[in-house]
Amino acid sequence: MHELGAEFDQSVHLNYTKVVLYSQQPTLLGNSSTIYNDSKTLDTLVSFYNYFQHRSMADIALHLLEYLAWFELHKTFYIFYNEQYWQLDMVKPYFQLTYDEVPLPSSAR
Repeated sequence: MHELGAEFDQSVHLNYTKVVLYSQQPTLLGNSSTIYNDSKTLDTLVSFYNYFQHRSMADIALHLLEYLAWFELHKTFYIFYNEQYWQLDMVKPYFQLTYDEVPLPSSAR
């Protein structure tokens, strides 16, 4: 777009925050139809994802503390990727956060 003459608002900053999770080989739990038919796995996933349901800043703080306590005990994380649910058995350093800022093209050539 820039090469075609578009001008970008330089006050806008594009920020990308990435989380890298470190785990052993992920374990496939199944897709939605297999998960919904397995009450034990479904209960585990619902319980896990409840830590990430927030309605207020107080909820965020409370759920984060609850999740950290749960994580310290289980060292497990669950993800939904490519229409499948996966269990990750985490290994140290567990995760890494990266923050990248990408500037928009400027009109100065």
